[in-house]
Amino acid sequence: MSITSIISIAPLLTIGAVSCYTDLKYGRIPNWLIVTGLSLAAIMFIFLFGYNAFFLHNPGNLEYMLKSFSNIGIGSIVSIFLWRTGLWSAGDAKIFIVYLALVPLEAYSAGHVPSFPGFNLLINLFFPLMIALMISAIVYAVKKLMDKEVIKSFKENLSFKKAVKSLPKAAASIGLIFLDYTFMFLIFQAIIFIISLIFGTKFKVDPFAMYFILLLTMGKFTEAKQKFKALTIATYAISSGYIITLAILGRWMDIKRIIFLALIFMVLMGIMRKVLSLYIQKAEIKEVKIKDMFRGAMIHKEDMTAIDKMIDESGKREDFGWLQPGGITGAQVNMIKEIFKDREETIVRTYRSFPFAPFLSLSAILTFATGTSFLIILRELIANR
Repeated sequence: MSITSIISIAPLLTIGAVSCYTDLKYGRIPNWLIVTGLSLAAIMFIFLFGYNAFFLHNPGNLEYMLKSFSNIGIGSIVSIFLWRTGLWSAGDAKIFIVYLALVPLEAYSAGHVPSFPGFNLLINLFFPLMIALMISAIVYAVKKLMDKEVIKSFKENLSFKKAVKSLPKAAASIGLIFLDYTFMFLIFQAIIFIISLIFGTKFKVDPFAMYFILLLTMGKFTEAKQKFKALTIATYAISSGYIITLAILGRWMDIKRIIFLALIFMVLMGIMRKVLSLYIQKAEIKEVKIKDMFRGAMIHKEDMTAIDKMIDESGKREDFGWLQPGGITGAQVNMIKEIFKDREETIVRTYRSFPFAPFLSLSAILTFATGTSFLIILRELIANR
């Protein structure tokens, strides 16, 4: 075990344990913990620099530090992007940067993206996270399916004629999703091509990593299409044109490959969306009174619309600000209570922001201990079959 691995173990375990505790108990990761983690990382780098300057005199160690800073820089951009797109809270984004600084480069011995080895941390975060959510969602769905009222309602709405009538609509929906996937695939390939031109070398990304990124970004891409009709038109025109061009050129194997990958993508995305949506919207939502509203709560969209109307009418929109991925802040809670002081018994549907910290901590430990990611293990399993 290298000296960097040895001196990073204690900070990793300490930051991980404290962040898990605060996130599970209070639904947030305090800034003092972020500052502490980054300070420990800075001390570690200063020690490594001094150790190399006065004892080792090895230029390779300086190169190691530059690669570490590059990894932290790229990871910070990715982390902020995930925060701004609402995939996790600001606290989760900051603690992820702390892990990037504390996990040594040798922990990414089997990586996907050479310029961003910390991508393994994301893979090892979201795989266990999705598995845990899927299991919880399936258990909840099974319980609901065993409900007599649900079974009765299902039988009443079950109709062969209705199923036949819905087939054209279902086929059209599948076709549009296929065009969405094709468009995003082309954009992804274009980005890789541009990066390769900039750096003067062929930039390769693991196909599994590309699939993972597409799954993460598809939701936001769909939202963007709903806001900008021109994007919708461009998506379908470019995707259709690309498929038609491949057909004219007789590249049927390429078309079959895209269709095969798109089908897998649509099945995965469909299952994830339906099951997780059912779980979050039904199992996790809790009704609370305005007077009992808590910091970090996520408010149901319909109820938040009513609250927004009251905020606008009170003229406090500028002071209230906008909701963050981590839920409402303490100041926003107090303002809502003030606005609804005459109706504090009003019921609103809320749910807590998801506690990412335990999964981030698990990801750092798994990456540190194995040097690989779940995608690489999965790829090897498939290749060996």
